[in-house]
Amino acid sequence: MKRAIPHSVLATALLSACYLLHAGSAHAQAADATTARYTVKLLSKDLGAKPTIGYSINNLGWVAGRAQTTKGGRQAILWRDGNPTPLGALGKDRNSMVRWPVKNTIGLVSGISHTSRIDPLNERFSCGAFLPAAASYVCRGFVWRNGAMRELPTFGSADTHGFATGTNNHALTVGWAEFDALDASCVPGNAFNQQRRFSAALWGPEADRIRELPPLPLPGHSTSAATAINDRGQVVGISGKCDQGVGRESALEAVLWENGLPQRIPNLGGNGWHTPNMINENGVVVGFSAYDPALPADSAKTQGFLWSQATGLEPIAFLAGDDDATANSINNHDQVVGMSCGAVCRAYVWQDGRSVDLNALRQPGSSSNAILVSANDIDDLGRITGQALYRPKGASADVVVAFVASPVED
Repeated sequence: MKRAIPHSVLATALLSACYLLHAGSAHAQAADATTARYTVKLLSKDLGAKPTIGYSINNLGWVAGRAQTTKGGRQAILWRDGNPTPLGALGKDRNSMVRWPVKNTIGLVSGISHTSRIDPLNERFSCGAFLPAAASYVCRGFVWRNGAMRELPTFGSADTHGFATGTNNHALTVGWAEFDALDASCVPGNAFNQQRRFSAALWGPEADRIRELPPLPLPGHSTSAATAINDRGQVVGISGKCDQGVGRESALEAVLWENGLPQRIPNLGGNGWHTPNMINENGVVVGFSAYDPALPADSAKTQGFLWSQATGLEPIAFLAGDDDATANSINNHDQVVGMSCGAVCRAYVWQDGRSVDLNALRQPGSSSNAILVSANDIDDLGRITGQALYRPKGASADVVVAFVASPVED
């Protein structure tokens, strides 16, 4: 079922004005992210001990992500001033979430949701890696504004799947979507039962407009997927085989699309999993890339990277003792956040060639019993959201909880 998004010119104007104020302030307060001190706030208000994760924070301070429902499912959540708003789903009592950074300040939130339709091919699609389901419900990308969620179309029929990641300030949304046609490069019996061809998609700004962003013109490349877009219209994502529909050999190459044309982003030399996660307004890209060519894609470990056309590819250093990491996002001051793993995983911040454990930068006494596991996004004020482990008073086990870490002003 589709629901129209109400559009308020006044609301958009107010949000844009707020953005200009925040952006100006951000440029005046761009302290070094690796030496700042951070206060940490856990986003658990009104949600009890239910797990939450923050995946996105914009310059208005809006945090988006997901929370566990009372029935054990997942629902997309938007926090404003720490107050949670469930965004709903495209099907009654279905799962939804916001999984990638959504950086606009015009009130648009994009993500994924199950519908109430059953896929006759029984595909789990890419959504199966993020949304639980007892049946193979059709998954679609959505755009939410002012309390209403709109389903995004695909390149095929009502039975085909889609996935939305980010939306820019020109109301352009990116992600990927299926065609009706099957793809012979899908691995038979793969974990997500992927069978159809899919391609990177660009939606908007008009409702229901969808355009294809093709894979690289290389042998064996039949699929693509887009993960982020900036206000200049630059889009990043992946190109490769259908494989299982989630990473691996679907990400044989990282890609930048400009004016709809793909170009290859260099990688760290491993097999598959070469995935950009974010591009800022300066055209700087961050993501993760397999780095050991001796390891097959199934067992590959990855390292965070930073790349731009001007400076080329730069690996992001692991935290001490680690060998598996991702770079999840970057702001317009080229400050990067991510997750670095060895025996345990830790959130980190990176700037000017230096990676630092975010836990070590926490202001003394600030949520000191929470372990910051992954930093998923950073805005231009240096505020960071992500995932922490926290043990509520009297509880016997840790809870996954979203957090916001804010740099302390001098």
